[in-house]
Amino acid sequence: MLLRCNTIIQGTKKYFSPEDIGAGGKIHMTVNPVKVDQQALHELTGISDPVWNEVLGRATPLCLQAGEVLARSGGACRALLILQEGSVRVRQISPEGREILLYRIEPGELSILAIISLMGAGSCPADVVTETKVRALNIPGTDFHYAMARSPAFRDFVLMTLARCLHDTMSLVESIAFQPLDVRLAATLRQMFQRHSSSVIKITHEALAMELGTTREVVSRMLKDFEQKKGCVKLHRGSIELVLPGCLERCSQQGYL
Repeated sequence: MLLRCNTIIQGTKKYFSPEDIGAGGKIHMTVNPVKVDQQALHELTGISDPVWNEVLGRATPLCLQAGEVLARSGGACRALLILQEGSVRVRQISPEGREILLYRIEPGELSILAIISLMGAGSCPADVVTETKVRALNIPGTDFHYAMARSPAFRDFVLMTLARCLHDTMSLVESIAFQPLDVRLAATLRQMFQRHSSSVIKITHEALAMELGTTREVVSRMLKDFEQKKGCVKLHRGSIELVLPGCLERCSQQGYL
């Protein structure tokens, strides 16, 4: 399936409202042919009913750079983005400026916050920011409602997405409320090494603190303990090297501080 790709050229504007995406007025775009990624969107492309295929055929592919703010807390959403490549962070920032990661949106997944806003359940309660370069499909709100009303398979997929997100949210609340911070840090590091399929990840102590909703000083102290007391990792400037995978696994289950 061939569609148009609107490549957003970076300029002075760093925040794009839902009205800007695909509007063609405030953002300069170039057009290139692109195919829907069948592998990344295997669940969605596997929906065979004609209504969803019609909606997917009208989607506008977007190419975004890392660090683009797609939505601000308190704003409305009028379009649904479906990732084909890259990742997006959904975060909340406290009045004191402390950030915590709520969840990531990976290829083939839907933004639960966009769904909530599109269904009229309220404004977006968090910031949505591209973490890497992103290729996505932009589906206007009118087409989203059209598919929800007439495509049972797409509606089931949306409901499944809501169920998964509720499960993940309950797990996040449980970990914050009941798990020691060292256990959460070990689990986060373990997930990062697995996601990157590498023994070295490029990440700063500040970025890890944002993942966990704590301060850089606390994370630095725990990482030093991970390195010096247990030998789980080796710290480098701007990166962390995995030394003993089994050690991180044990710490993520039991902790040790």
